Amino acid sequence: MTPLDIIADGLIINSSVGELRPIPAVIIDSQTRPEISEFIDAHINQPPGDITVQWGEQAFSKNNLILLIIASRPVKLEFGIRFNISANYALINGIIRSNAMYLQTGLKGDKVSNRIGTSQILLEVGDTGFEIKWNSILLNFLIKNFKGKGFKKEQAKIAAHKEISTLNDLLDIRQNNIKNQ
Repeated sequence: MTPLDIIADGLIINSSVGELRPIPAVIIDSQTRPEISEFIDAHINQPPGDITVQWGEQAFSKNNLILLIIASRPVKLEFGIRFNISANYALINGIIRSNAMYLQTGLKGDKVSNRIGTSQILLEVGDTGFEIKWNSILLNFLIKNFKGKGFKKEQAKIAAHKEISTLNDLLDIRQNNIKNQ
């Protein structure tokens, strides 16, 4: 199975979903797998389906993670989405912290903001036990990234922790505002 690439991503805040917390949205190129678009469309007219998800590292690549999605209804389907850690670390972190993501199919050049109202599904990406490993991957990636920008080891650690805190605060901002009202 060849994982599908992300065309675009963003955050969606929906007043009727997730207590107004930002939920990551992903548009994938499914031209080679049209059944994924059919799977998404099937959810619109039928009760919620059953899916299982699992995060994993892509074989022979230290920089890619795969989110494996296995659907048993309304359509049986299995596919993976490739996430490049360098390009998508904030997105991955958002999906793991939100325990959810919106999924759409599209074409190169599409943007989440231009596809609001088109076929999409909200996938629950619950706790798979990967979060602890992800926290380590993210911290190590950011430390290495900051060191590559000239930071000394301790400075890089501090900057990495600050970056993670900022990412998490962004995702928590709506929930905190609701609780304080």
